[in-house]
Amino acid sequence: MVTSNFPTMTQPVFPLICITKDKWLGLVPAEYYFSKVATSVLSDASIFKDTVLFDQDGNIWSYQQVSDKFKNNFLTKFLAKTFYNPLLDAKVMWTKIGTYQIKELHDKLKSCVDKDDDINTQFEEADVIKSSLDQATTFADILKVLDKYVFNVNEAELRREQEGRLR
Repeated sequence: MVTSNFPTMTQPVFPLICITKDKWLGLVPAEYYFSKVATSVLSDASIFKDTVLFDQDGNIWSYQQVSDKFKNNFLTKFLAKTFYNPLLDAKVMWTKIGTYQIKELHDKLKSCVDKDDDINTQFEEADVIKSSLDQATTFADILKVLDKYVFNVNEAELRREQEGRLR
């Protein structure tokens, strides 16, 4: 039997929970989400250096988008920062940067909620979201909480739940 020191996994399992700069939350449903990229993003590789993505298998990822059509020169960078910033077809280069336990993901997500500027908490109070996250025991449970309160909010249903809590 031949063994290798190289990892066999080259990309995450979707969907992914995305955290940028320990504040902004996002959901990446599938790799197609990264199929296009603005020229301005390609001209500044540091844009996503503080972005981490969590998959259901307990892995933490970073990524870089690349495009065969991108020419990294002064004129392209100048135009991208002024008035010509086209979207290009992109490929994704994934890097596994570590693993996590559910508690660690809870803590990161609760930190995002605490640092929020009324984006993640526009439909529900931070304490309710954090308490619900504490009850989530799996990645799928966490996704359900985030869908309910942040990503895919059913405002009418949530309003009924909030009214029920007030009684």
